Amino acid sequence: MSEDKKTHRLSILVSESMYTRLSEAAEKYDQSMSEFVRRAIEQEFERKEEEKLEQAAADLYSLYETEDELTIFTELDGEKFL
Repeated sequence: MSEDKKTHRLSILVSESMYTRLSEAAEKYDQSMSEFVRRAIEQEFERKEEEKLEQAAADLYSLYETEDELTIFTELDGEKFL
């Protein structure tokens, strides 16, 4: 996780059950609740970015299947040029 020097305070409201789960999970991983939440947020950002990249790859894949101009040079793959 990247450490920014400037930080901001964030207050959130959670249900009693979520607070209990958060407290237990933070204790289990020997973290403060704040650190546990920060890491969970960072992981969610990373997961969303991965989803976005996977969707972009899937979108491009359909183009490679249908657009001959994008694959015209694939028959040269593996040939030595020099």
